[in-house]
Amino acid sequence: MLRLHARERARPEVDEIAPSSGPLIEGGEVDVFGRGFTGATAVHFGTQEAMDFFVMDDTEMFCIAPPAMETGRVDLTVTSPAGTSATSSSDQFTYLPEVDRVSPNSGDVGGGYSVTIEGMGLDGATNVDFGANNPAVITYDDYDEIQCIVPAWLPQDPLDSPVTVTVPAGTSNGWLTFHYEAD
Repeated sequence: MLRLHARERARPEVDEIAPSSGPLIEGGEVDVFGRGFTGATAVHFGTQEAMDFFVMDDTEMFCIAPPAMETGRVDLTVTSPAGTSATSSSDQFTYLPEVDRVSPNSGDVGGGYSVTIEGMGLDGATNVDFGANNPAVITYDDYDEIQCIVPAWLPQDPLDSPVTVTVPAGTSNGWLTFHYEAD
């Protein structure tokens, strides 16, 4: 006769993570929901170990995403003595490009002049926006720098317009702004 011990547990399962994306340098805090988290021994983002994690209860935990060198999607897995969670679309975390500096960070509302955007994961940029759907003309891009021509200010956008960079993996957070100066 086969007996199961009451303390035996199934391996962890990840049902949802929030947020499901973050910047390369500091992925930020991620809440993880699922089951089997009690006794967790590790959390990984792809092959990188989380910077830290804390188990709230058997169905919820949070962790700090480690920095990454490339934009893209990785699976978040939880390991316990019962095993490692299987991967699925519900555990995917996307590392996004990061914009750290726009220089110069202000200019005339008419646009048409060059700026340099510095950050990480900027290579392969498909779009740079100054505000909502106000694309710049990209003249050069690599991993940590983009040069582009600032578009004219659009009246529906604030004068302090968020600058975002889009690469195939997704769009940067837009916390930096470019200040359009009205005459």
